[in-house]
Formats: sequence, C-alpha cells, structure tokens
Amino acid sequence: MIDYRILRNLVIEAFQAKPNMSIQDVMPDVERLAAEKNIFPNREKKISSEIGFDYYSEKRLTPVDRENVTQIIWHMVRENLMVIGEERNN
Repeated sequence: MIDYRILRNLVIEAFQAKPNMSIQDVMPDVERLAAEKNIFPNREKKISSEIGFDYYSEKRLTPVDRENVTQIIWHMVRENLMVIGEERNN
C-alpha cells in the first residue's frame, strides 16, 4: 500500500495540473504520476504478503490505494480545499 500522505500529494499535484478535471479522471492521473515518480513499491521492499505487487508491477493502484484516493478527495471537499463544480462529470 502506498503511504496516504504520498497519495494525498499526488492528488493535489493532479488537480494543480488540471484544476477543472472531473473526479473520474483523478485516478488515472494519480497512477501516471506515481509511475513517473517511481513511487510504486517493488518486491524488494515487500513488507507483507497482503500488498498487491501484481498491481504495482503493472503500475496500477491497488483497490486499497484507490479507496484512499477517494477518501482523500472527499476529505479535501469537506475541508473546503476543493469544490465540486456544476459540471455533470464531477
């Protein structure tokens, strides 16, 4: 699992690059940024067998990471750091 703070920074970076992007476009951007920054854990850093290295080897977020990204977005909305727009995509 990728550290929550790292995921939060990736979400912020994704929104800073494209402030008007729809919520559904966040996940691919976070995955792309994680791959560019080489953030995905590798097998040498294996901490437990629960971590989805099959996802990470394919440069994809695990279901737990995806859930954390969703939580990060909603926390940012509740903290008024992000406002959901009027477009139907958001």
